[in-house]
Amino acid sequence: MTLHRLLPLIALILNLCLVAISLLRNPQSRLNRIFAYFVSTLALWNFGVFMLRGARDPTTAYQWEILIHVGVIALPAFYYHFVLIFLDSTVRQRRWLVAAYGLSAVFSLLNLLASSVFMTGVQSTAWGWAPAPGRLYNGFFVYFYAFLLAGLVHLGHAYQSADSGFRRNRTLLILVGAVLTIFGGFVDVVRFALAKPFPLVDRIYPIGIPANMVCALMFGTAIIRYRMFDVSAVVKKCAVYGTVGAAVTSILVALTWVLERTFELENLTAVWMIAPLGFIFTLLLTPLGRPIEDWIERLMFSKSRGCHETLVALSKQMSTMLDFGKVVDTLVRDLVRGIPLTHSALLIYDETTRSFVTQREETTTGESAGVSAMRGDSLIVQWLRRKEGVLVKEEAVLNRRAAQYFDAAGEELEDIKASLIVPLKLESEITGILLLGEKLSGEIFDTEELELLGVLANQAAIAMANARLYEQADRERRRIEVLYQLSRRLATATETQELLSLIVKETSQLLGVEVAALRLLEEEELVLKAWTHSPIASALRPRLRIGESLTGIVVATNQPLTVEDVLEDERYDPLHKKAVEAIGLHGFLGVPLRADGKPTGVLYVYTQQRRRFAADDISLLSAFADQASVILEKGRLAEERKQAEEALRQSEKLATMGQLLAGVAHELNNPLTVLIGYAGMLRSGAESRSQKLRGKSVDYAAEQIETAAEHCSRIVQNFLALARKHPPERRRVALNQIVTGAGELLAYPLATDNVKVNLDLAADLPDLWADQHQLQQVVVNLLTNAHHALRQTSVRHLTITTRYDPARSCVGLWVADTGPGIPPELLARIFEPFFTTKPIGEGTGLGLSLCQGIVESHGGSIRVETEVGHGAVFKIELPVGSVLLEPPGPDAGSGFPIPQRKVLVVDDDSAVATLLADLLTLDGHQVETASNAATALERLADRSYDLVISDIRMPKLDGPGLYREVERRHWGRRPLFVFVTGDILGADTLKFLEKTKVPCLNKPFAREDVRRAVHSALAAAQ
Repeated sequence: MTLHRLLPLIALILNLCLVAISLLRNPQSRLNRIFAYFVSTLALWNFGVFMLRGARDPTTAYQWEILIHVGVIALPAFYYHFVLIFLDSTVRQRRWLVAAYGLSAVFSLLNLLASSVFMTGVQSTAWGWAPAPGRLYNGFFVYFYAFLLAGLVHLGHAYQSADSGFRRNRTLLILVGAVLTIFGGFVDVVRFALAKPFPLVDRIYPIGIPANMVCALMFGTAIIRYRMFDVSAVVKKCAVYGTVGAAVTSILVALTWVLERTFELENLTAVWMIAPLGFIFTLLLTPLGRPIEDWIERLMFSKSRGCHETLVALSKQMSTMLDFGKVVDTLVRDLVRGIPLTHSALLIYDETTRSFVTQREETTTGESAGVSAMRGDSLIVQWLRRKEGVLVKEEAVLNRRAAQYFDAAGEELEDIKASLIVPLKLESEITGILLLGEKLSGEIFDTEELELLGVLANQAAIAMANARLYEQADRERRRIEVLYQLSRRLATATETQELLSLIVKETSQLLGVEVAALRLLEEEELVLKAWTHSPIASALRPRLRIGESLTGIVVATNQPLTVEDVLEDERYDPLHKKAVEAIGLHGFLGVPLRADGKPTGVLYVYTQQRRRFAADDISLLSAFADQASVILEKGRLAEERKQAEEALRQSEKLATMGQLLAGVAHELNNPLTVLIGYAGMLRSGAESRSQKLRGKSVDYAAEQIETAAEHCSRIVQNFLALARKHPPERRRVALNQIVTGAGELLAYPLATDNVKVNLDLAADLPDLWADQHQLQQVVVNLLTNAHHALRQTSVRHLTITTRYDPARSCVGLWVADTGPGIPPELLARIFEPFFTTKPIGEGTGLGLSLCQGIVESHGGSIRVETEVGHGAVFKIELPVGSVLLEPPGPDAGSGFPIPQRKVLVVDDDSAVATLLADLLTLDGHQVETASNAATALERLADRSYDLVISDIRMPKLDGPGLYREVERRHWGRRPLFVFVTGDILGADTLKFLEKTKVPCLNKPFAREDVRRAVHSALAAAQ
């Protein structure tokens, strides 16, 4: 057998292998079946040519030509159909496809009937038999090349528009194989058509069969390497072994040809020698030639082996990781870099949005997966739930059932820029979706790699679930630790605000939210108390009514409330909505704070993403809310205790004031006498006579009136300073001034009882960092007790001494009297609360107890030295410590600058309002007045003011009510406030001033006091 006759046999074997490959894996696929039909026509062509080249007479040759044309006539129709299915263009080109099959049927019928109009017989050529064409053979020729070329055009367009490397490579192989087949057939036809006029043309070798062989090889490469359709690993192994066998057989063919020519052996004998020897040598080389097999496999599938190794290595890593972020990063990053891929993305299921959201994405070419989220009920997800394994996007288009299913999905599948869609399943539930781009090599994922990817995806799902469990356990541990630390701090802490701030800070960190805040219920309003995000404080209204906005609803219902996106919730306050939209907040969760089951506030959080909070989140926030409630309850009890102590202290003050009242009245009478007398003289016109008698001017009378008024004011202020409630405030104080002021306050009662007061005050006494009003109460109590004791003796001396001890860095205050002393049996009890030796109604028994508490709170000590019959000495020592530097206050004169402002004065007393307006106008301010709060609100609605100076006590709506209403109506642009009051003893007034920290101007006041109050308000705002 010559090589010329052997070539169609080899081509036949290659074609039959392609038919087996195409039908082996998925015979139900239209693409596979049509491809098998197409290759079968090539196989029939090659078989007929093999037999034709052995025919010995024209009759036999003609029969084989008819068989050859059965395959050749059907070839263009099947090829064109295959191209259309391959390019998913069957519907658009249906008319041409019908035409192809119609013409194929007509020519096939003529061929099978041996009609002379198609083919008249055969003719002999230099290379064997050839068909003798009839009248319609040229039409067949046109049909044959028209549809083959049409298929080439479609493939060419597909190649140019292909968006992936492996698609282009696959299309190119089919395109080149088809071109070679067409070219080979064209050469064969031209050769015998031009043989008669040009005899030399007949000598050209018919290359149609070798072209078929090359086409078969290219189609096989497209199938195996570029996944024209799915094949198994067995086929790949067969390709390896076939390559080895083909190499050996080729060598034997060459050797046989040499033997035939050298020893003139029969051709038939050589054929029967070649085939068995090639098969035997292949079998022998297979077990013995493992290195050869490995070398060929690396040559054919080297990049696939690298992909395989990457997948195996990743599978091993997944089981060793406990960090969720690390699992995600390693999976996505190593797939892209190890295989390598164009891109990869991992989508994780989000229960709040009920969709798969991109968690991590990696790219090497700048290309992305094209989707940031995928609905949990999408058709793709439903397909992944029902099917096992990996969804190959290309196969989803080519597989009939998959194509019909995804046709209903519209462009959902097309929008995903990925070659593979890999589900991460855990107990049949999809927890994530892995989107993989193409290999940078342009190759496809083979079956083994797809199986490895499926295993890797499941291992990754398990690893992520374990990591989440570990993080959840760690989060629970942290929660318990934080709650424990909060509980420990509760046992010792006294600053409620600090603990509330700590709660919102830890809430923000544990829940992983951007904003956490807390509101408390005060006087039927929710007041913002603590927050973690600075812009939120200015964005949210500081006060809300119950039932107003989301936090108000939480308190009104006394139930937790979660909102996926506050911007879409109609219940959310419109002003808040505009503010949080600017900040970029969406998700909301709020839980109530409760005391005895009743709401006392709300703890709430915001997120920058839409979020449906889970039950665990609500439980965690509720736990923190419970801690906040405990803190508030403790603070309330502490406040009640503090108020009780203050009430006792105040009662002691009032008792002391009762004793001092007569003296204060007497002290007031003297300056009042001067004030009334000179004022009467001025009014009656007696000034001229007074001037003649004494040579004094009107200025002198005015000066005496002013001095007397200041004296009255000082007496009243000293008296009220003792009685007034003051919030604890440490500042720089001079102990000698406190002693002098207390002495002046008690001067009249002491002088009335003939008590001689001696002051021995050290000139080098340093300032203390202390509460001036508390120390004043201590000195007044000690002087009052000494005064009471001296009534029982005839020699009544009271000595007050101050000293500085640099070595011990402390200041001493001694109050010594010449009274009867303290009996030893009473000495141990004098500092006990409610213990007194005075008659009923003359004392509360709290004076010395309060003195001891105040002194010890300043870090000092108090003790008594006494001897019966020789008086008593109370000795106080106070540490000097570090006196903090205070900012210098404004000068009482006009030395400090006050910027001009627009001021609204509100007072129901027109005289006071007019005085304030005049004093403010002198400083250049623009001043308007309002006689009540209602008028003030109208003015504030019409125009803007920099400062409001308002009386506290007014009919109907008072000063605090005006302040709260302005705060509610004009939050974010509320003017500054200064309050004016003569009610400095009212508990409600003091509580309100302490809470709001608004500057207060006490009556009576001078111009300098007004200027100082305005300056203080403006400085605080800056």
